[in-house]
Amino acid sequence: MKRMKKFPLYLYPLLLAAFPVLFLYSVNMEEVGIADVPLPLSILVVGTLVFMGLVRWLVKDWHKIALITTLFLILLFLYVPFRSLFQFLTIAGSTYKTVLWGCFWLLPYIIPTVLILRSRRDFSVGTKFLSITATALLIVSLISMGVHQIGTFGPATQETGAGLIHGEVLPDVYYIILDEYVRDDALEEIYGYDNELTNYLVSKGFYVASESQSAYWMSVPSMASSLNMDYIDESEYNYGEKLKMLQNNKVSQLLKSMGYHYIFVTSGALEAGIDRYAELRLPQQYVFGMKISKFAIYVVQATMLCPFTLGFAGHDWRDGILYCFDEIAKIPNIEAPTFTFAHIVCPHTPFVFDRDGNPIGPITKLPLEEHREKYLDQLIFLNKKVEVLVEEILSSSDVPPIIILQGDHGLRHHNEDKKWRHAILNAYHLPDEGTQSLYPTICPVNSFRVIFNYYFGADYELLEDKIIS
Repeated sequence: MKRMKKFPLYLYPLLLAAFPVLFLYSVNMEEVGIADVPLPLSILVVGTLVFMGLVRWLVKDWHKIALITTLFLILLFLYVPFRSLFQFLTIAGSTYKTVLWGCFWLLPYIIPTVLILRSRRDFSVGTKFLSITATALLIVSLISMGVHQIGTFGPATQETGAGLIHGEVLPDVYYIILDEYVRDDALEEIYGYDNELTNYLVSKGFYVASESQSAYWMSVPSMASSLNMDYIDESEYNYGEKLKMLQNNKVSQLLKSMGYHYIFVTSGALEAGIDRYAELRLPQQYVFGMKISKFAIYVVQATMLCPFTLGFAGHDWRDGILYCFDEIAKIPNIEAPTFTFAHIVCPHTPFVFDRDGNPIGPITKLPLEEHREKYLDQLIFLNKKVEVLVEEILSSSDVPPIIILQGDHGLRHHNEDKKWRHAILNAYHLPDEGTQSLYPTICPVNSFRVIFNYYFGADYELLEDKIIS
């Protein structure tokens, strides 16, 4: 009887290559979906295997190959922390200089590699030790992931539309969040800007709540509160639990029970399975059948490949925003009634557009005055996109649609005056006189209470408009 061939211990670098991805996922599982893992995992593992094959041309000893590969992986993932820790040693400026610094970073790798290649020592003991270490690290991450997944994939709480009344023809419902879009009076006072978007929306039959405030100054609790039509006591829930409230929100469950198709749209944030119960998620970008996510980009940018991906990151962010507008405009062509929840991270940082839509950045940190300038420029371009989108939705819809355009919170940058932290854009297109229950100070928590009462015969009591945190 033939003995089973043992797993080659010298392949432990593949485990070490997988560990950073699985570790980062295991400590960020509340914010990252499991579907985001395969692409960066494949890139690192396959890349490591290719690297080992290249080293095989220089040396035939697999123990040396594994050790040389391990040193390279260490260097690969120490690049970004080292640059952050010793910024005074790094070369600032153009991409060329950044790449030059990356090449200089390879020098510490050359000396130990040469020593290993010339050594006549037997590295088999080191191979055993490192293979055990790599296996242990991987097992810890896998156990943590498994425990989390058991809790995550339990049954969803089902909300039914029993008792709700609706006609045979259901209007499409659009809930579009424009991240950090502040109210008109703040734009006037801080930026001296008379918001043209408001005038356009009013001309199209929108009601603009001129004194509206969000209950929260952070995105997740704000949207979770709105979509569950109730205030959230943040002291009772951690971040992951609030994300799950968004994932299985009451509004989408009620509308789905009435025959609506739930569509989730994001320009690149909140990817922690928020779309789990959506029939369609946009945008969808894949490489070799695997989804490109912000997590995948984050992992790659945590390595020595960072300088080569900075331009791609800005391009990706811009494309994500533009793609959202393009895809939302197509939704009226879907035959089934649709509920679209769209989270567009704009005019929030990073700044990637000037006021004419030309690409810049991405820029995230600026002195206050420059930040204000870039914020206003990006908002002005965003206004143009919103106007075009509203025009397309209204002209393409067979049944007048319900549209909510809303900021999730007000200004947060540079500890801006806290009186604007909760001041938000809040505009409603509610056809057939649905705006009669709206009022200037309406809080987002009451948005869908008004809609379900007027269009679907519900009897929700309007809650007090207040700031929670």
